[in-house]
Amino acid sequence: MVLSMDARFLPALIIHSVGGSTISYFILVLCIVTILLNQHHLVRLKLSIAYKISLFIGLSAIYLYLYKTVFLRYNFIESLTPLNYTLGLLPFYYGVIISKGMNKEILKYVLIALIVAFILNNIKSLDTTFRIVFLCILW
Repeated sequence: MVLSMDARFLPALIIHSVGGSTISYFILVLCIVTILLNQHHLVRLKLSIAYKISLFIGLSAIYLYLYKTVFLRYNFIESLTPLNYTLGLLPFYYGVIISKGMNKEILKYVLIALIVAFILNNIKSLDTTFRIVFLCILW
């Protein structure tokens, strides 16, 4: 879904990223790949300096993660946690790249996904994962 760069998939990507599972890190890394393949859009919009700074921070975090897990033998899941903050800078540029396919209907579904995600993340009595609850509500 990420590599297709289709704005219709944005609500689904939000739902899969909000849960805090390991798939959210994979989505963030795919955002980096998509940005690297389409960086000419960012240069045209004069976002190249901010993009390069964010990319440097994100790629250095990935390098540090790989170093910690491969050479220092850290736990795979525990060492993923700091990546969330540094890789979280880059989806903004992914949104800039796919913004040309955005319309009012897609924006409405993105806002609904964000509101439902906020509500479900703040309910403390749920013992299941976020995505299962969200999909049950939609069904």
